[in-house]
Amino acid sequence: MKLEQIILYDINSFLNFPSYKSFIIIVLIFFISPNESIGQTSNAKLDGFSINPKFGLYKAFEDKEGFTGGAELNVLKQNFLFSAEYYEFEEFVLFESPTEHFNQLGLMVGKYNDNGIFRFQYQVGLGLMWGVKRTELIIKDPPGFFNTQFESKDFIALGVATKIGFKIIPFSFLSIGIDLQANINLENTVFIPFISVEIGKLRY
Repeated sequence: MKLEQIILYDINSFLNFPSYKSFIIIVLIFFISPNESIGQTSNAKLDGFSINPKFGLYKAFEDKEGFTGGAELNVLKQNFLFSAEYYEFEEFVLFESPTEHFNQLGLMVGKYNDNGIFRFQYQVGLGLMWGVKRTELIIKDPPGFFNTQFESKDFIALGVATKIGFKIIPFSFLSIGIDLQANINLENTVFIPFISVEIGKLRY
């Protein structure tokens, strides 16, 4: 199967899930709500916002690991932190086929504390995960350089997403730090340490 066909299949499979439209509606409400609810004070202006590229390694509960990368969009208001995130995961494995790969969309809310230079933040929310994972063994240790073959299946799972972050803010527009994240679900629970670089309005 060509790469273009795989990408189109993943997109179409995701769009066909009933939860997709509901999830998009929740995303829109999620980013409107800071100004419409918490923002109903004498000062309705947001305190900050940022785009946050992130790269890291993941460890799955099923003893699998790999690489991940993606980005967050963050909104800060009165020490509350609202985040929407998207990540792609690619398993690192030798001599086993197919390779697992999956994606995550998440919405999180929490709080942060800082002194202008150092920031600690904690969040919880929902993470929608979908992709391909190996299942039953077909051929074990074939001769030559061929991979051990497995069956595979498409999956989708809604899990509890959690995050703890530690950031250094050397400038009002830039932070560097580490995020420790997890998505706990019934299909593919993962734990992820991320290197985080935020760009935006981080001080007020």
